[in-house]
Amino acid sequence: VLSQMAALVDVLSVDEVTATEHVERELCLARVRYTSETRAELVDLVGLYRAAVVDVQPDALMIELTGPATKINSFVAHMARFGIDDVARSGRVAMARALTYGA
Repeated sequence: VLSQMAALVDVLSVDEVTATEHVERELCLARVRYTSETRAELVDLVGLYRAAVVDVQPDALMIELTGPATKINSFVAHMARFGIDDVARSGRVAMARALTYGA
């Protein structure tokens, strides 16, 4: 996987960070249907996940969420009962922690 990632044009470098302290996140955009009856509950769930509504349509909200993959999976599972029209996920992105304190 590392050699395939390194072959991509936009990749400047690839480091293996899973064996070290690191921060790992994923981005998710989801278009979720709503009705007048479900809108308030949907917006409450968006707040609980610390997500953001980035687009509003007459019958759907586009929601942006970042976090660990487990949080994204849980969010998608909760949104499924409202009706998901579209989901785009970035995949995991990670960066090693710079542990400079205490040195």
